[in-house]
Amino acid sequence: MTCYLEFLLYLESLLITTLLVGSFLGLCIGLRALRRVDKTIRESTTHLYDMLLIAVMTIPPFILCNDGDFACPKSIILELY
Repeated sequence: MTCYLEFLLYLESLLITTLLVGSFLGLCIGLRALRRVDKTIRESTTHLYDMLLIAVMTIPPFILCNDGDFACPKSIILELY
C-alpha cells in the first residue's frame, strides 16, 4: 500500500513541477515575444526549441519526495519492485 501512495506522490509531484516549469518557460517565451527580440521566424523557433529542451531536462530532477527533499524519481520507481 505504501508503494502505491509513493507512486501517487510521484505522479502528483510530476504534475506540479510540469505546471510550474511550463508556466515559467511560457512566461519567458511570452515576454521575449512582446519585446520582439527575435527578428526572424528561425530565431524564434530556435528559442522555442531551446525552452522545450530546458523543460524536458529540468522537470524530472525537481520532483519532490515524501519529506519534501529533492530526489531522483528513479529511487521511487525502484522501490515499487
